[in-house]
Amino acid sequence: MKHILSILILAMCCAGLSAKPKKCTVYMFGFGASFTDSVAYITEVQPVTPAYIETSTRFLYDRSLYALQLRNFMEEKYQLMNPTCVVFFSTKKGKMASKREKLRKRYLDAEGFTLMRLPAELFTFVPEDFESHELTDPFEEQK
Repeated sequence: MKHILSILILAMCCAGLSAKPKKCTVYMFGFGASFTDSVAYITEVQPVTPAYIETSTRFLYDRSLYALQLRNFMEEKYQLMNPTCVVFFSTKKGKMASKREKLRKRYLDAEGFTLMRLPAELFTFVPEDFESHELTDPFEEQK
């Protein structure tokens, strides 16, 4: 009985390791601020198609590249030095709309901050090209 239970647990763990990326539409918005400026920026909730999500963890592949898109835009358009940018995403538009509104209200109520809306006409996320992110052993080449 112990062996059967151990085998079942091992099989479940291995099944989670073989999760595949799922191609879908995600809804995202971005938020950016600079430590040297009192203005924070928030984008509209935007659909991004195609996007790739890890099926077991629901992690958005290339999430840092989407934040980098916003960062590059802010550096070019507003001449900000090293703004900190994050993206929020979900496959449900309503969830992102409520999360954006909650963040927007928090910064509207905060003293010392001005919140600037970035409409979709000004900034739009561009889907990133997905590349398989295979984990490789960095020491394999040295052997």
